[in-house]
Amino acid sequence: MKITKENYMAKVEEIGSDNLPALLKDSHQVIMDKTENGTNWDKPAADPEFTKMSEIAFEKLGEFIDSTAVDQTVAALNDAKDNKKTPYAEIAIEISFIRRFLEFDDKILYKKTFEIFIDDLQKAILEKEQLNLKSQEDEKNRQRSLRAAVARR
Repeated sequence: MKITKENYMAKVEEIGSDNLPALLKDSHQVIMDKTENGTNWDKPAADPEFTKMSEIAFEKLGEFIDSTAVDQTVAALNDAKDNKKTPYAEIAIEISFIRRFLEFDDKILYKKTFEIFIDDLQKAILEKEQLNLKSQEDEKNRQRSLRAAVARR
């Protein structure tokens, strides 16, 4: 998504500044201070450092919006498909991470951006492992109760 100074404030309000990653929050605060809460972009436009910083912030905000849009789409698809079980229903999260990774192609990445991606990936792996362990425990409990029921007969 292309972010410009014209649509920046609307997009940040739509997302909520509290939901931004730490670096984007810091950039947002600088932009708010320099532009008088987004009302005056003329004065800071003369500052080349601010212009460069705001361009990078706009680009990274666009990438953040795109990545969260993919995650929300996958979540919506998962909700819609909860009733329908397909062999591929369980891989939606994996697909979202593959798409996020492919979005890195031909882009200059900050170390923090990649760290966030790796952290999210590790959290998803842990959640999936915990879910698998829970389902295995549930299956064992079900089998025990079936054995007990058969033994009582």
